[in-house]
Amino acid sequence: MTLKLHRPAPIAAVSIALLLALTGCQGPSTPSSSPSPTASKASPTPDASKPTPASSAGPARNIPVPELPEAATKETKEGLRVFADYWLSLMNYGFTTGDYGPVNKLTASGCETCANIQKGVPETYKSGGWFVGGELAIKSYSDSFRPDINDTYGPLMRISQSSRAKYDKTGKVLESHTADAGEKNIYVLYSRFQNGAWRVADFGLPGGS
Repeated sequence: MTLKLHRPAPIAAVSIALLLALTGCQGPSTPSSSPSPTASKASPTPDASKPTPASSAGPARNIPVPELPEAATKETKEGLRVFADYWLSLMNYGFTTGDYGPVNKLTASGCETCANIQKGVPETYKSGGWFVGGELAIKSYSDSFRPDINDTYGPLMRISQSSRAKYDKTGKVLESHTADAGEKNIYVLYSRFQNGAWRVADFGLPGGS
């Protein structure tokens, strides 16, 4: 997931090992009518349903969909700020799992940058591959919270991205990218509050050029 610009745009699971510890307890050295049994004790088996992050060993597993914070349901300056974080967390969820359904429900279908971000990711997972890293995060945020004539807000953000790698189904690294500190571009999250909820109308560079 690289921030690919549509100007208005830039923007594996660890194998679970079974641990078995055996401890023995011998009876006294003096003779007895029956030998003391050897006691064995196994460590608990790791919970296979536990969320497991992606790694070089395999794709992420059991990752829960981020929950919408209550603050992000308000048409306030703080509400939009919290929603911006939430929207990016859904983008990260899509990159980690290949499922962009949750973020697309909150995003206009005409957002070309959003389509660029998602390009090829679901297909990689369907073919047995996966991604590691690539998390997007807001590094700086600025918003006057004044809508335009279309009732659209446009908070400005610098967005960082962690280092990332793409693997095929055999575990071979196909691509790798260093982290991006988010210093090169400022992005705008065009947002509207409709029917009691925030929606993203578009995302990219200011001006759309």
